[in-house]
Amino acid sequence: MTGLSTLPMAMAAGAPLLVPDRPAMREIIRHRQNGLIYRPDTPSILADLLASLLRSDPAWRRTLGAAARRYVLDHHAEAVVAGAFAGLLRRLCEVGEDADQFAENRTAPEY
Repeated sequence: MTGLSTLPMAMAAGAPLLVPDRPAMREIIRHRQNGLIYRPDTPSILADLLASLLRSDPAWRRTLGAAARRYVLDHHAEAVVAGAFAGLLRRLCEVGEDADQFAENRTAPEY
């Protein structure tokens, strides 16, 4: 799975992941902690990692998958994202109030 939109779904399902080394993927996947990362220009390494994953101890695959699930639930669950969005909106409203004060008083707001 390489699509960023499908990544959280696969993680939530507890799947052991093998993803290309891209900045967005590195933000979420930690190599050998909650998934495996390969360089896209190295098909032999991809093949080796895939074979290693398939032949590995099932407990290790479950551990990778469980860590991926834990990460996505801790960082990308609906309540977490909604809380972060609400915080952003609060900060934007505060900046808006400061901007209104600045316009009325012609003094710069303090941050």
